[in-house]
Amino acid sequence: MDCGVQTLKDLVEFASYFAVILGVPAAFIQYVRATRREQRDREYGTYDELDDKYIEYQQAVPPASRAGRLGH
Repeated sequence: MDCGVQTLKDLVEFASYFAVILGVPAAFIQYVRATRREQRDREYGTYDELDDKYIEYQQAVPPASRAGRLGH
């Protein structure tokens, strides 16, 4: 009976090592992906906000005034 318990203990220990070996790299990959996704979302938000402000500017300022400001 003692041999069966030891075998079960070894099997569970091996399974825990296997989970760690697979889990740590998977967690790191998930972290990198999430970080990149957050950066991409921030950049998109910045560009989208800038685009909205430019559209507001185009609607607020008459075309003749914009041409004068650009040196035309």
